[in-house]
Amino acid sequence: MSLARRLISAGFSDLEKGERFLAAPELDGLDPDRIFAGLQMAANPDTALQSLVRLIEKHPGLRELAAADPEVSEPLYRVLGPPKRWGIPHPAP
Repeated sequence: MSLARRLISAGFSDLEKGERFLAAPELDGLDPDRIFAGLQMAANPDTALQSLVRLIEKHPGLRELAAADPEVSEPLYRVLGPPKRWGIPHPAP
């Protein structure tokens, strides 16, 4: 499956930005299947991915949690990608 199709099926709305953030050095070496599994649990995967990259940049130890089994990483992804209706500001582009 192409990356664009995978982003669409995970619920992304900005495919270009999603591809750019997935290529971030903070995610190098992490299992993409685990990352996508986590992002699919977020209400807003676009925001979750951007927040994840920025959080790992500041706290590299969270890489392990981000790539953990979904049962372990689910709370992280749910907090990183809250629904837009919560009114939480989104990360700057």
